[in-house]
Amino acid sequence: MHDRNAKLPFLSVFLAVWLCYFCSLASLGLFGFQVNHERIWVAATYQAIFAALVAAPVVLLPSTIVRPPTVFSRRIALIVIGLSLSVLGIASLYAGKLRTGIDYSAGVCVARVQMTNLAQGGHTASLFNMVGYLLGLSFFVSTAAAVTQSTTRKECWLTISASVALLVLFSIVAASRTSIALYISFLLALAIVRFSMGSPIPKIRFLDVAFGLVLVGVCFGFILYVFNCRAEMTRVTTTAYMNDFAPYLGVQLSQPQASPPTGDIPLVGSTSTGETAPIASVIARTIPLVGMTLLYFTHSAFTFSEVSHLPPEEARVLFVYPLDLLARTGLIHPPNGDWKFAGRSLSLPGELFHDYRLAGLIVGSVLLGLMIWFGLRLVRAYPTNLAVIGSVGLLLTIAILSPLHSAFDFLGFPFVCCSFFLVLMSEYGIRRLPRGSKASVFE
Repeated sequence: MHDRNAKLPFLSVFLAVWLCYFCSLASLGLFGFQVNHERIWVAATYQAIFAALVAAPVVLLPSTIVRPPTVFSRRIALIVIGLSLSVLGIASLYAGKLRTGIDYSAGVCVARVQMTNLAQGGHTASLFNMVGYLLGLSFFVSTAAAVTQSTTRKECWLTISASVALLVLFSIVAASRTSIALYISFLLALAIVRFSMGSPIPKIRFLDVAFGLVLVGVCFGFILYVFNCRAEMTRVTTTAYMNDFAPYLGVQLSQPQASPPTGDIPLVGSTSTGETAPIASVIARTIPLVGMTLLYFTHSAFTFSEVSHLPPEEARVLFVYPLDLLARTGLIHPPNGDWKFAGRSLSLPGELFHDYRLAGLIVGSVLLGLMIWFGLRLVRAYPTNLAVIGSVGLLLTIAILSPLHSAFDFLGFPFVCCSFFLVLMSEYGIRRLPRGSKASVFE
């Protein structure tokens, strides 16, 4: 693979993600959302500048010729260790949530409200919760080993399937959707890494496409379920929920859509009496959920447009979550994250603009592009080093998630970073054991 082809995977995925983002933004009008194109144009221009500056170093700077691919003999051990630690972590997290009084029987959204109330009441996290978050996302490491190092289709799909199952379980227990977006973006990043390393890509078959669509459908269905759960929790229909929630995200409806009476069906596919709803009724209740999902993933443009017209404020947006975690150790003071639109997404270019204005957006974009360029060189030089692959994969994930939010402030991002260290150290420790005490799977 020569220099030009080595750059193509990242550029194709990165620009395709931004194109999908802008197309989704343009399609909001189909769901009845009123889009102020004049205000959005300012945010879209800044976002386009960000995308161009990130891609520029990768395009302009030379890269290296890819080495011939080699087989990573320890990938099975890493896959098994990562999945096993995730099972232990999710079980620990579930036990910790139950010990603090979280009730999952009423749905994820009710559990999320209970978690928020406990946090606002000053309740500290238990040891079970801490272990759960540290270990629960270790399946990211298993996915990295499978996608970038596997030589068989079966091995790769089995690992991804197990990881998606653990992802859904973790999202339910943690009552969080951000891990799903983080995992899908990480999968795309790993595909970029594998292409860039020059590893052989198996010919895509129909079953591969079908299986991939099923897994994406599971993730997308969980997000729809969360919005439907919120509508049920407030005892309104999905249409009424969309009418009420859209203004919070910075969008008005062209004409508020009529919804059935409150006593009618809050649940998709079932009536208030428990009877199965007609297909047409199910579709009518699902369309608002799809519209809310698109708005949820694109409302950062509306937030950015608001921020671009505001004077600078003292509160910060970028790195607030990792700095808050660090502040809990007592090493630094807690960051001031109480900005005007707290609770809404701003996108990575929007956060750079909010905290450092246009100069920060330009410098931050170029720095991210340079880091990606250097990272792609590293994975070509060390194609079997999973620490390098994981670091570059997470760096690419930051770029892929940039239209939505800063990946640094996702709930799971710091813990995914820790999971690579924990899994690799665990695998190293097992290799140092006497040969007779190792399980056969690690041979």
